[in-house]
Amino acid sequence: FSHSAEETLAKWGEREALGDIVLALRRYRPDVVISRFAGDTGDGHGHHQAVGLLVRRAFRAAADPAEYPEHAAAGLQPWQASRLYVDRGPLEGADCQLDVSTWLLPWGATPAGLGARARSRHHSQDMGTAEALAPAPVRMKLIDSIDQADPAADLLAGLDVSLPRLAGEDGLARTLLASAADEIAAASTGLPGLEPSGRGLRVRLGTILDHLRRASARLEDSAAAPPTAD
Repeated sequence: FSHSAEETLAKWGEREALGDIVLALRRYRPDVVISRFAGDTGDGHGHHQAVGLLVRRAFRAAADPAEYPEHAAAGLQPWQASRLYVDRGPLEGADCQLDVSTWLLPWGATPAGLGARARSRHHSQDMGTAEALAPAPVRMKLIDSIDQADPAADLLAGLDVSLPRLAGEDGLARTLLASAADEIAAASTGLPGLEPSGRGLRVRLGTILDHLRRASARLEDSAAAPPTAD
């Protein structure tokens, strides 16, 4: 391990390491970023401290077109996430918390359980842990934001996380995604009353998939089209 963030960044190459995180933010375009490390000595050894510092810088750098302009060649545009949290704050210093003990049916585990399984594969540091079944709140502190978020509010409070939002200014794609969202809501509320064959649900899911595919194709075509002259 390195003893400090400065030593780590000197060995890693600060610009290259920062660019990797900026690349990830531009690729996945999150609204909220949760960093495991804060970028101070409380993080532990230098690798952890360096990651915490780089995430803080990348939060703003990812939105700056002057930073890593070569990403545009891969079709990645600048992106500004709305909020940056760190998840290791002490209870008395935390702004809010996220319950990671909710059961996720597709994976047959809770988020905390999935994390425990992942750590169990970290053989070099003997980090295996049992999957806790009790409530597992993750306490977080807001360390940067662009929307004057209330630190004590829900992580997504006030953010547009709807499907139509993904269409941007494309009216047709927005309409298709709005229709898909309506169908998803209807399918969710209608699950208890489904007929045994499930035919109604299959039809509805087919409609949802069609809307999503058409919207995706529309947005891909728009992104690939050359800019028009003013």
